[in-house]
Amino acid sequence: MNHQGYVNKRYLEQAAQTFKNIKACSYEMMSISERDCVLDVGCGPGIDVLQLAKQVGPKGFVVGIDHDSQMISEAKSLAQSENISERVKFHVNDVTSLPFENDYFNGCRSERVFMHLPNPLAALQEMHRVTKVNGRVVIAESDWSSLSIDCDAVGTEKKIFQYHRDKIMASGYAGRSLFRFFRISGFSEIDIKIFPVFTTDLSAFSDLVRLEYIEEQALSANAISKQELAKWREQLQNANEQGYFFCSMNVFVVAGTKPE
Repeated sequence: MNHQGYVNKRYLEQAAQTFKNIKACSYEMMSISERDCVLDVGCGPGIDVLQLAKQVGPKGFVVGIDHDSQMISEAKSLAQSENISERVKFHVNDVTSLPFENDYFNGCRSERVFMHLPNPLAALQEMHRVTKVNGRVVIAESDWSSLSIDCDAVGTEKKIFQYHRDKIMASGYAGRSLFRFFRISGFSEIDIKIFPVFTTDLSAFSDLVRLEYIEEQALSANAISKQELAKWREQLQNANEQGYFFCSMNVFVVAGTKPE
């Protein structure tokens, strides 16, 4: 599956602010130290690589991989502007076939990537392979099945986001499956943290989830009717104008240790 262009740099920068606390938690759960060599899977424009480079220090090394060559170009430009190019490296690569030897990294992480992968379990197993014994792997992923929007058109809400999870996303239920994936992959000392994310701003929500795109795709597939979509949009807009729009979703951050 080609996800080229599914998200852009602006989207990722906005999301980085929304998920700031979650990102910080994922860094901490990696338990990395100065001089470590770490991997960021689905690095995008390099926002997390920059932060990880600060944690491993001038004698450490960070590798970022992404399927999107444009994102890798953005990441390289960021690294150059921050004067860290000599201790970071970026690859256009598939996470299910990493170009690294066994037991290569002290720690690995990935954030909101598994939902886009056809086989997230295979991706985690590959991350397990390239992680050193006693190294930590951390995955942060949205639980799209927990998305809840306060509206009267509950049936339309269910249809739209059911279509999103089942048809638009490659693995729309990956978030809630992380614990199982970590168990199957052979990790020990599995730690789970759950973060509720919410907004009362319809515009912010629409941008974050790319709501118009999801709606149009559901409409094109006849998952909803034009009448349902019009009524749904009217209700959300009215709620926003009246000041009571509200939606929430959970994000899981799961970490595990590669045992001896």
